[in-house]
Amino acid sequence: MLLRAMRKTLWCQPIQPLNNMAYTHEAGWRPNSGSVLKSVGSGGSYGAMCVRFSDASEPDMTGEWFDENTDFCFKSAEIRVPSLFHHGLKIANGAVAQRFADAVFPDATITRVSNGLFGTVTLSPSDPLQSAIAKMIEAGALKFSSGSTVQLARRDGDGRITRWPLVELSLTPRPAEPRLPKIRPLS
Repeated sequence: MLLRAMRKTLWCQPIQPLNNMAYTHEAGWRPNSGSVLKSVGSGGSYGAMCVRFSDASEPDMTGEWFDENTDFCFKSAEIRVPSLFHHGLKIANGAVAQRFADAVFPDATITRVSNGLFGTVTLSPSDPLQSAIAKMIEAGALKFSSGSTVQLARRDGDGRITRWPLVELSLTPRPAEPRLPKIRPLS
């Protein structure tokens, strides 16, 4: 029932362009923490590209792009950041949408690959929100979108993002970069 409610709200909402690539949070941003109930459902490890390298000829929907020279401020081969649903923003009205917006899911792991960044997240089958997210992933409804903060991100005047310290990875039906692949179960 939760998945059905989310499907109705996900596909009937108009797409609103974001001000910049993926999403930037205001200074001082911290993820919300919410309580969850126990239930049984889907779960496991899921992954996909979360940043795609391109150039001025292939910007995202907001006219921006990452390239191989973008500084993601990695201090090691991989980083871990909180995962959120749709950058912690409500995508519809109502209590269910608010619970998804308030939830902070398990940390995502992000690694650099030749053509961008690859994200993975492990969702628990015993958490009803994580289970609902897993079902949306398995239905092919979600992609990743990276988030940084306004005071740390840097851009050139032509739309190239030069610095993007990752502070969160979102699972969303509407990323700024629509050419990213859908999140999929990992074997």
